[in-house]
Amino acid sequence: MWIVSVLISFAVAFILTYVYGKGHLKEEVAEQDVPVNDAADYAEENQKAEKLGKEELSLKDEIIVSPVNGTPESLTKVNDQVFSAKLMGDGAAVIPSDGTIYSPVTGTVTIAYETKHAYGIKSDNGAEVFDSHRS
Repeated sequence: MWIVSVLISFAVAFILTYVYGKGHLKEEVAEQDVPVNDAADYAEENQKAEKLGKEELSLKDEIIVSPVNGTPESLTKVNDQVFSAKLMGDGAAVIPSDGTIYSPVTGTVTIAYETKHAYGIKSDNGAEVFDSHRS
């Protein structure tokens, strides 16, 4: 008996979706604006792609130094799940030998947390660096 009720509910759901869903889909597609690409759009997209390519090449030449003096350590060995799992991206860890912290690049601080445990820095060449430390 339950098989018959399942089949009936499936059939009713299918028919209602077919009748009402199909008409709704046609209206939705008809209302969408479809951009038309012309030669000017194509040239603009090409220029954007070339600019991004040049920026990536300059970032490959970026030199990022250690923000502290100390012993290098694998990021996977850090006692922080976010960094050890590389959720913030690739990086390196350093066990400090003194208390002085330097900027890893020449650039501008873009983010400074109130707790002063982490900073976002954008280098003069465009690289974005996240510097975090624990006391």
